[in-house]
Amino acid sequence: MVVHAAAAAGNSYRAHNPSHMKSFVNNYGLIRWLPPSENKFKLNFDGSVKHDRMAAAGFVIRNHAGSPVVAGTRKIGSTTVLVAECSALKDGLLHALHLNCSKILVDGDSKLVIDCVNKISDPPWKICSLVRDIQGISSMFEEISFSHIPREANFVADAIASLGHQSSDAIIWRDKLPLSACSAFNLDQFSFGVVRGFVL
Repeated sequence: MVVHAAAAAGNSYRAHNPSHMKSFVNNYGLIRWLPPSENKFKLNFDGSVKHDRMAAAGFVIRNHAGSPVVAGTRKIGSTTVLVAECSALKDGLLHALHLNCSKILVDGDSKLVIDCVNKISDPPWKICSLVRDIQGISSMFEEISFSHIPREANFVADAIASLGHQSSDAIIWRDKLPLSACSAFNLDQFSFGVVRGFVL
């Protein structure tokens, strides 16, 4: 309920205070999450690895109003952050297809993963099969793009990925977010941006 109200308020604010920014960094050097245009969706993904090397993957898909469509997280065992990032991206894309989000912008804070999917860099062997899977799934969308963003524009996905460590089963939220992601969500909805290095 809190998330729905915040999304509605954020949408109203943007309608009366339109942004002309074309990137996640505004004219003041502040970083912020930007919603997609109308009739498109945005997928943010993130991987989380603890000191014991146990990893979790998380993603969130939002619409042009910034409202959550679906979010999910799962524990994926002992592995590297690259595998966790790719797993989160693959999970998010599969859910986007399932919900018929055929036009989607994909943002992630792992430059290597984004570069590998965009065929700018060759993937390390540990993620070769995952990258091939992601590229295959991507071909099923009407429109899709992959962009690297700073971590400060990826706080919601980070919060959701962190929750994967706490459950042995995958967790999915439809049309809502967990309470622990609300601070990050509200920052995205109402903030003019944050400086590089900002910690939520």
